Amino acid sequence: MIAENILVGALNLSDTIRDESYDAVKLLRNEGIKMWMMTGDNESSAKSVSDALKLDGYFAGVLPHQKQEKVKEVLRKIAAISSAEKKRCFSWKTCRRYFI
Repeated sequence: MIAENILVGALNLSDTIRDESYDAVKLLRNEGIKMWMMTGDNESSAKSVSDALKLDGYFAGVLPHQKQEKVKEVLRKIAAISSAEKKRCFSWKTCRRYFI
């Protein structure tokens, strides 16, 4: 807020992380699921939420029309990594995750 050309106050508006989000992330993490967030929010907001929820990472500033392509990009990377890992599978114990 400005009064007589002097900054006299400021507001910071942000979404609040719902309590059940922490439980959901913990449950998924216990299942070995890596979690990333994709948001249109700015870098600072995205990092804050990601850090608070202890996510594996985030994509910030992704516009609605860009999200589908971003998901496809991530899936292509996962497929490439999975393919490379499968080539190194030598036992059921270490590779069963690919078949379940």
